[in-house]
Amino acid sequence: MKDNKFSNVLNNFKKICSIPRCSGNEKGISGFLTDFARNLGFEAFQDEVLNVVIRKPACPGYENAPTVILQGHMDMVGVSERKDGFNFDTDPIEVYEEEGYLKAKGTTLGADNGIALAYMLTLLELKDARHPELEMLMTVSEETGMNGAFGLKPGILKGKILINLDSEEEGILMASCAGGVTSTVSLPVAWEKAGPGQNPYLVRIHGLKGGHSGLEIDKQRANAIVLLARFLDTLSEAVEFRIASVEGGTRQNAISNEAKAIVYVKDENRFKETIMAWESIIKNEYRDTDPDISIAAEPASDAKDRCFSPETLRNLIDLILLVPNGIQSTSVKIPGLVVSSNNPGILRTGEASVELVNCVRSSVGSLKKKMTSQIEIAARRTGGKAVCTNDYPEWPFSSDSKIRELCVKVYEQMYGRKPVVDAVHAGLECGIFKETIGQDIDMISFGPDIQGAHTVNERMNIASAERVWDYLLKVLEEVRSLD
Repeated sequence: MKDNKFSNVLNNFKKICSIPRCSGNEKGISGFLTDFARNLGFEAFQDEVLNVVIRKPACPGYENAPTVILQGHMDMVGVSERKDGFNFDTDPIEVYEEEGYLKAKGTTLGADNGIALAYMLTLLELKDARHPELEMLMTVSEETGMNGAFGLKPGILKGKILINLDSEEEGILMASCAGGVTSTVSLPVAWEKAGPGQNPYLVRIHGLKGGHSGLEIDKQRANAIVLLARFLDTLSEAVEFRIASVEGGTRQNAISNEAKAIVYVKDENRFKETIMAWESIIKNEYRDTDPDISIAAEPASDAKDRCFSPETLRNLIDLILLVPNGIQSTSVKIPGLVVSSNNPGILRTGEASVELVNCVRSSVGSLKKKMTSQIEIAARRTGGKAVCTNDYPEWPFSSDSKIRELCVKVYEQMYGRKPVVDAVHAGLECGIFKETIGQDIDMISFGPDIQGAHTVNERMNIASAERVWDYLLKVLEEVRSLD
């Protein structure tokens, strides 16, 4: 290994993983980052929403170089398949190395976006790095609505160049991103007693790959919430049944990989036959994307003796099937780029209503509005109401970006080939920074290879993380050419 202190990057990453930091629980990690910088003698402070800003002065010879903002988010998505009572609010992520990757034991790893924090902390430790004045911005709650970026007050940062370290494919420079909004539909529930002779079953759809609803929406993977609605629709043609509850998904920005319902049925044989036949159909549809998909039913001994009314059940099925799901439009100029999409990410049953939470994304503002209107119409037609929250802007492509040109040049010098300049169909905080820091802010985004973000299969390629570390150091070294 080269003497570039990359071992420190890995050590700092593991320290970060030892601190619980799911969205909404960032007080501990925010304090750790602040103390880390202050203990090294650097200016650091937390703002009102617990964002952390750290300043490191320019190295000798870089006093006249433009100030660079390095940015990443401190929160992570918590998904677990562990059966040992693991608690994201209190327990550390158990990190291990396997076949050149960093992984986590039965949970998400949090390389999205913990690796950005590790890069910045290691830069603070380096005494011989060559770089301009650095402003390090570490935001909170990016995964649940970019609350940290929205909470950043104007005037705190003075840099006019921003390097976002929240991308997940090495060799791809992100120069634009989608905007997004959360659309939550509340569907009123009318309750009735279960019919005589009807027995409760827990129906579970599982084995789906899931994934990030922006970065992996183009994989055409199945959405368990939508499959559950399709199954209930199919079941309605075969047997008389009622449902007592529906649940699905864990995050609005993650493709739902599991959904379940408590179903009351009388004709149990016909019910089981329908499940077997429908599972065969779905396995065939998704044989290339979700080969392990499965639907199963087992007696539900603890089910409450109440069910949705027939009208509520029909409205629920119709709502889910009417709401847009997956890719809605793609780019003509950039092959393979998703322009707009919707992900029905969470389905949950409450006392008075069922909620369907959608993650709407688009790099074109008018198309984002079109999808939210479609969801609102679907809600109205089925007796529900849709409310939009966490609306954030897109980051439009700039035809004149000096930091992008520099990053392309440095990459070509280091690796003998040009990087891909691309746009991402996911929410980066860069669109918000355009409004908060200033429209003249010049931005780029890059990062190492991270696979399976937002799932228990998340892993980070160690060699890639080292190359991106070297690349970041070289870009910072060359920034003074822009003064």
